[in-house]
Amino acid sequence: MKESDNTFLFLPDISGFSAFVNQTEVNHSRHIISELLELLLKTNILGLEVVEVEGDAIFFFKAKKIPSLEELFRQTEEMFLAFHNHLEEYEAHRICKCGACRTANKLTLKFIAHSGPVEPINIGKFRKLHGNDVIVSHRLMKNDIPSHEYLLVTKRLMQEMEDTGFVPDKQFNPHDTASAYENTGEVEYTYFDFKFLHQKVQAYKAQYYEYVKSNTISLTEEIAIEPYSLFDIISNLKYRKKWNHSIKELYNDSDNINQSGDTHSCVVNNMVLQIETIPVKSQAADIVYGERIARQGILKNIQLFYTVKPLGDKSRLVFEVSFQFLYPFLAFTKPYLYRRLSSMSEKMVRDLKYYAEHEHKTQPFKVDISKMIEKFAASSEI
Repeated sequence: MKESDNTFLFLPDISGFSAFVNQTEVNHSRHIISELLELLLKTNILGLEVVEVEGDAIFFFKAKKIPSLEELFRQTEEMFLAFHNHLEEYEAHRICKCGACRTANKLTLKFIAHSGPVEPINIGKFRKLHGNDVIVSHRLMKNDIPSHEYLLVTKRLMQEMEDTGFVPDKQFNPHDTASAYENTGEVEYTYFDFKFLHQKVQAYKAQYYEYVKSNTISLTEEIAIEPYSLFDIISNLKYRKKWNHSIKELYNDSDNINQSGDTHSCVVNNMVLQIETIPVKSQAADIVYGERIARQGILKNIQLFYTVKPLGDKSRLVFEVSFQFLYPFLAFTKPYLYRRLSSMSEKMVRDLKYYAEHEHKTQPFKVDISKMIEKFAASSEI
């Protein structure tokens, strides 16, 4: 990196989510953005410092150290591919059909890179930056660039960068242009279109299976709550003990949105159940959540399916539990198991209905920015 009296200013910015009305969609969009912001912090290979997380963007800086264009390209490509690989994987494993989850793979990422003299201000354990070029960096996020994914490098920064002989691939399709801003004037910059980098993004394919339903118990119940909220109550494990009162303890290692392949364990009647979220293909507007318990006692391949069917601002829930016997000769216990499982299922569905209609209050998703920065902001330099 080149020594400089100026500070390197760097802003990766996420965009593409619509303004959602449903609280579940708002929460899921915030959660997805939070995961992506953490990913950008993890891929900070230039050892940049974090000023703050600003909504859907992160404001990085490096005092008196200006990266070369080659180093900047390496940094942006690392972030770009990690960002889109994550979204592709998320799309392949998602179980939710809300607007936020369905459109997450359409999110875009752009980068603004600038430099200039700034004044650091320490506020507690955080550092803020003050100066005209801080304002310029943020204004450059609004421009007339026709692409949604690009690296914008200001002329000032270009002039400060060390010439290492690096020439970007022609597919980046560089353009020299400028934008004018009130009280700032015209700012000249070069932008590099990142569209072609999608060729390097790893492809993930959703895996669906035909689940054999044997010895199936099926219950149907209308619930006065809109479909996505009901689906969130069912699939979001933080609500599970509030309506499934047979669960004494629930252990889940992930705070992320529940996806196919995720596992958790429950203590039910002194039994520890290992449960896997399974991918289930739904029909039309139906939303389906599935779980599988590989083995428990004399049973194997125990499957639970919750199908939420929209009825305007209400929902029709179809709950199914199916199982197979570990050994064929155990089939003589079927009548007893049917009665017991039917009774347990009926109570669980009643409790779910009551909780959804009378007790459930969706809490807005909150991001602990300071904890995120402390945990993931890198400190090493190239």
